Amino acid sequence: MLLRSVRIENFRALKHAKISFEPTTVLIGENDCGRSSVMEAVALALGWNAKEAGFAFQPHHLHHSTFVLPSTLPPISIALEFCESAQGEWRQEGFKRLRDSLPGVLGRDRYFSFEVIHDCEGITHWSFRSARKALIDDRAMLTWLRRYMPVLWMAEGMMSGRHFDSGPAQSSDPTDLSVQVTQHYRDLLGGTALDVMTTIEHGAAAARQLLLARAKLRPGDTTPFGELLKETCP
Repeated sequence: MLLRSVRIENFRALKHAKISFEPTTVLIGENDCGRSSVMEAVALALGWNAKEAGFAFQPHHLHHSTFVLPSTLPPISIALEFCESAQGEWRQEGFKRLRDSLPGVLGRDRYFSFEVIHDCEGITHWSFRSARKALIDDRAMLTWLRRYMPVLWMAEGMMSGRHFDSGPAQSSDPTDLSVQVTQHYRDLLGGTALDVMTTIEHGAAAARQLLLARAKLRPGDTTPFGELLKETCP
């Protein structure tokens, strides 16, 4: 089964985008042009780093506009269209769930679509559609699709099909901690973080340790770090 196209609306840097895929597709562009937004949208729809039948959308995924109030932001829409990778593929035994749920997939065009809608209130709905039928929030179909279309995300020597947690920074060297904080910050700004929330957590952990390390270098009676640490390091 192949991902034939993706249409994305109001996701991160993308107001609207539609891309058609071939068996091998390469996205090329300058920094901040939206390449990582496209890949993350597909990954989120297909359940990367999410619980069973869940989605890992976060508030920062909503596309923001200076002319729209946060409470009235338009919903995220991610629509994926699938087709057979070889003629007759969907008649095989492993695709019985697809045939039973969406009989129209065996028609002339042989395709179906999967759309995820996520609004500013944090509510997510999804639907499947073929030429003859539509399914709303069908968990069995969602589980089946994710099993047949797993996400494999590789970046900078890392490979992950699910969330990989390397744990927060453990170094006590102020110089090393400063580098870690800077790197996490750059990953967030550049859109290269594989998991945004984990990057934020690890960056915050490194920042807390850096603050502690810096405080140890100063006399306790000459700095207000003691009070500050009580607030930031429970």
